[in-house]
Amino acid sequence: MIDIGLSKIIIISVVALVVIGPERLPAAAKALGILWSRFQHYIFKLKQEVNQHISLEEISHLKAQALEATHSIQIDLQNVHNQASQTFSDLHTSLHNVEDSNIYNTDKYYYQPKFCNGRYSWRLKRLNMPLWYKHKNSVRNRVQSGSARMRRFRYGGQKNIKKHFLF
Repeated sequence: MIDIGLSKIIIISVVALVVIGPERLPAAAKALGILWSRFQHYIFKLKQEVNQHISLEEISHLKAQALEATHSIQIDLQNVHNQASQTFSDLHTSLHNVEDSNIYNTDKYYYQPKFCNGRYSWRLKRLNMPLWYKHKNSVRNRVQSGSARMRRFRYGGQKNIKKHFLF
C-alpha cells in the first residue's frame, strides 16, 4: 500500500497550488472529493456483492447437504416400511395357519348362557366377558341393595347381628 505521510501531503498540495493556480484550486479539490466518495461507494458495493455471493454459495451448499440428508432418511424409512410389511405379512400367514388349531377354544374363557328374550337379554352381554377381565376390574357377581349391604357389613358380618338385635 502507498505510504503517504504529512510531509508528502504538503509537497503534493504545494505542487497542485503552483500547477492549477489559486483560482481553480477550490473547484479541483471539490471535484477530487466527489471522485473519492464515488470510489469509496463503488468499493463498498463491490464488497457487499462479494459477501452476498459467498453467502449464496454457503446457502446452496447447506441446501445440498439437507437434500442429501432427507434422501438418506427417505431410503431408511422405505427400508423400515418394507421390513414391517414383510413382518406383518408373515404374522398374518402364521395366524391363518394357527386359526384351524384348537388354540382359540373359548369354552374355558367364556361362559355361554342359554339364549333369553326380554328383560334378561342384558345378562348375555354382561356374562359374555372373559373371566380374567371380570376379576381384574372387580365386576360384581351378586348385586345387593344398600340396606342389605349395611346389614351385612355394619356389625362385622352375619354372625354378630344377633348380639346387637334382640329377636
